[in-house]
Amino acid sequence: MYSAVHIHRKEDIKHGKAKKIEVSDTYYGKDGPDKGEYTQYLNQNNLVIREESIKNNKLFFRSKLQIDSITGLVASRTVEIWHPVKGYSLEKTIYHYDKLGFFRGTTFYNASGKRESEVVINVNEKGFPIELANYDDKGNLLGGYETADYLYDQNRYIRTLLTHDGREVAKDTTVIDFEEEYKFHNPGREYNQQGNIIRSHVTDNKYTLYEYKYDSKQNWTEQKQYELIIQKNGKEKRKLQYLRTRKIEYWDE
Repeated sequence: MYSAVHIHRKEDIKHGKAKKIEVSDTYYGKDGPDKGEYTQYLNQNNLVIREESIKNNKLFFRSKLQIDSITGLVASRTVEIWHPVKGYSLEKTIYHYDKLGFFRGTTFYNASGKRESEVVINVNEKGFPIELANYDDKGNLLGGYETADYLYDQNRYIRTLLTHDGREVAKDTTVIDFEEEYKFHNPGREYNQQGNIIRSHVTDNKYTLYEYKYDSKQNWTEQKQYELIIQKNGKEKRKLQYLRTRKIEYWDE
């Protein structure tokens, strides 16, 4: 459901039009830092149309979107992976829309061009997905299905995972539009003047903190995420969890 709701989600660029973004991610876990790097290529609507990941100085992953030149909608996506043991693999996804331009599902093909599975989506009057089911190449339901109920005044939707016979398995709440999130009142979250989250309430004594650095267009180029714990003596204990840096190249440069 998440991918269906955010199919045309743009990269977090609030000002200007990004052409290329070089990203470096570092996660700080018990076993030490784990670093990854990838490069995103964007169209002039700040939509990522190609993404490439490098491992050990070799191309490991590449994802490409084909955008319909008339509608501006995602028409297809190809994913290529170079694995040292399994070798090269390729998958292709075709996106389907109705006559109103509402996203109605996808069809997945393997490297041989064989149809492997299909996602069917029902939408509401605004075009938001309200039911999603995945079927195999013979039309059999894979697992259960998902539903979504929307709280537009809160910029949230409730996702429910159900078995094939309608029994509820799990439920959670997610943001509808991340670009607009800072405009909605949420007592557990704080934002800075650039519209980026800086503090999120997790439990009574635990928070997630964010720190940023910005470029001349006021788009962030460094994001640090910390776990903040308020100890019984009132002192704060802060631990770095995640660091992301972005080198942004713009179309007008």
